Amino acid sequence: LLMMGGNFVYQFFAIFLTKTVALSESTAGLYFAAATVVGLGGSLVGGWCADHFGRRRVFFTSLLGNGVLLLVAPLFSNPMAGGIIAVVAIGIVGGAEPAINALLSDCTPAAQRKAAFSMLYMGANLGLALGSIAGGLLFRAGAHYIFLVDGMVAGTWLPRRDASGRVRLELRPFGRLASRDRDALESE
Repeated sequence: LLMMGGNFVYQFFAIFLTKTVALSESTAGLYFAAATVVGLGGSLVGGWCADHFGRRRVFFTSLLGNGVLLLVAPLFSNPMAGGIIAVVAIGIVGGAEPAINALLSDCTPAAQRKAAFSMLYMGANLGLALGSIAGGLLFRAGAHYIFLVDGMVAGTWLPRRDASGRVRLELRPFGRLASRDRDALESE
């Protein structure tokens, strides 16, 4: 839900390019097509990486990379650079989707898998619907807010160590670590 809801940049990418960057509609269409192709490539690479380096690691790395790029995109004085960074960020976040699907498949008993994937798709659709509304309000306030909030939403997934010492991903308020997690990180 959060991943799709926070994906404001992709939903408003064409409007950002035509209204903020002032590109022609045909040039904005080329950027949008490039973002789609790069996202597909990111998904293919992300699937391979999830199989070879671990699903959680790829999921976290994809969200973190996407978040960092989106947070720095508005800092560039040239809006065209922000558009190029957004294309790369969309490719990076595309790598999280196969990892999520594989994690869900790994963690769900076969008898419950169909229901689990239905819940995943329902959450994605709900996030997309609510994210579009929130993204529209953010775009109206200023296009740079879409990048900033999307980057911060990606940062809500933070790693933590469980009792066995394994790193887990958990939804947390941005930037907050529990005392046991700070202790575990400091002891390394």
